[in-house]
Parts: sequence; C-alpha cells; structure tokens
Amino acid sequence: MLSFRDSTKTIRESGTDTVLISVGATEQFGPCLPMHLDTLIAEKYAEAFGNALGAYVLPTIPFNTSEEHASFKGTVTISPNILTAMLEEIIVNLKRQGFKKFVLCNGHGGAYWESSFVKHINFKYQDLILITTHRHLAWEEALREADIVGLKEKHGGFLSVCTALWLCPDLVKIENMGSEEPVEHNKIC
Repeated sequence: MLSFRDSTKTIRESGTDTVLISVGATEQFGPCLPMHLDTLIAEKYAEAFGNALGAYVLPTIPFNTSEEHASFKGTVTISPNILTAMLEEIIVNLKRQGFKKFVLCNGHGGAYWESSFVKHINFKYQDLILITTHRHLAWEEALREADIVGLKEKHGGFLSVCTALWLCPDLVKIENMGSEEPVEHNKIC
C-alpha cells in the first residue's frame, strides 16, 4: 500500500495505477461517542483495500452528506453536488498523472449519492474505471457472524458503541447511549 505519506518518487516507481479514495463523515453518534466514527471506518476499509490492491491511498475526506443529523451540534453536512464535484476533480487530476483505476470507499451509510456518482464518472470518463467497495455488504456479514442480525437502532446504540470501542476505545465514555434522528431529517426523496 502506498499513501500520501510516501514520496512522489516512491509512488511513481511503484507502477501502481490504482487510487483508493475514502470518504467518512463528521456527525453525531449519540450523546457520548466521538463524531468521527464514519471517518475511522472509512480509513480502516481504505487501508485494507489499499493493501490488497497495492493502491495509492489518499487521506480520508471527513465530510459527507449528513442531513439526517444536521440538527445535532457539531455535525458537518455538505451537499452531494459539492462532494461529488470535489471527488470528480480529484479523479480527473490523478487521471492526468496516469492513474486509471479508482476505488471509492465510503464509511457513511447515508451516502445516497455514491452509486449515481460511480455511474456518472464511468460514463463520462470511459478511459478509467471507478468502483465502490459496497461496505454495507461486509457490515451485514459481520452482523451475521456476531449473531445480531435484525438489530434496529440509530447512531449511539449497541453497534456504535462496539465500533467505537474497537476503533478508538480511549474516546468512549460509557454512559446512557442512543439517540433518534428527527423524522423530518430522514427523508430520502
């Protein structure tokens, strides 16, 4: 795996033509958990895929479309237009340098823009390929392995606490957990 911590010479000499772009989020995870869990999840996935593919792994973008959490203080939400325009700029600039394969690794479950963005980029730039990691499939498999399929919860519940204890145990305050998203922020259309 290569990363932004490597030199230009190291990246060039590696011969890789694959870039891993990860996108997290900064949003509420209940009253007591850190707001960067989706970013940490995206970083873990990016590292694993980067190692498997010998790819150049970019720093994780810590913002996403988090409208459903917008009323919680500290949450940062950006529009899908701004986010996808930035991602397209990154891809186009790296394409000019000879990169041809791009993997989008998203740590935020509410990123409804992702599949249409991948389709758009592959149609517009037919001399490159962009795929997504579909992390939700890995998440569902992990839930089956842990025998907790069907657990219905919002941010800050059991799964969030367990994820935070794995990714950043020093930041977890064990207190009453859980929060509901306001219904008016949870509309898909």
